[in-house]
Amino acid sequence: LIKKYPKIKKIGDQPELRPGIVHRLDKDASGAMVVAKNQAAFEAVKKQFHDRHVIKEYVALTYGQIKADCANIEFPIGRARKGGKMAARAKETEGKPSITAIEVIKRFPNCTLIKAFPKTGRTHQIRVHLFALGNPLVGDQLYKSKKFKPIPTGRLMLHSHKLTIKLLDREIKTFIAPIPQEFDKYRGWN
Repeated sequence: LIKKYPKIKKIGDQPELRPGIVHRLDKDASGAMVVAKNQAAFEAVKKQFHDRHVIKEYVALTYGQIKADCANIEFPIGRARKGGKMAARAKETEGKPSITAIEVIKRFPNCTLIKAFPKTGRTHQIRVHLFALGNPLVGDQLYKSKKFKPIPTGRLMLHSHKLTIKLLDREIKTFIAPIPQEFDKYRGWN
């Protein structure tokens, strides 16, 4: 990015670490991200993320069958007591409020293809919520369950498919990252 847009070297809260990067994806996830080319755009989009005005749509493949066609997962998320991971706290108030809406695209015998819409932006939110629900993501090496036979996909099956933000000129724009080929076997979205 810096080679193509050298001016972003000075953009952001920590430009020496993440020049122009407004938000991040989990290390092994793929998909759409927002990179600001000037400080005004960075501040405007950062505020939209903070105020929860950005619409984020992910495609994910989970182990097991999710029974409800649509659901809101609302477990608070906080640091796990051991191991440095994040943890959903289904029966506690400890942790930060977190909401992920999910919508089933297609069910398979041992997995479910879903859309996930995180309403909050917690670390590993989608992964933690689905793990707490009992349907961890296929390919997740951090939040995994021994109760499912591994499905060999070669990657974390989480993809940031669409991001909708308001540009500085007030135009609302949706950015789409094409679905990776590893999802081809599980096609079922529009």
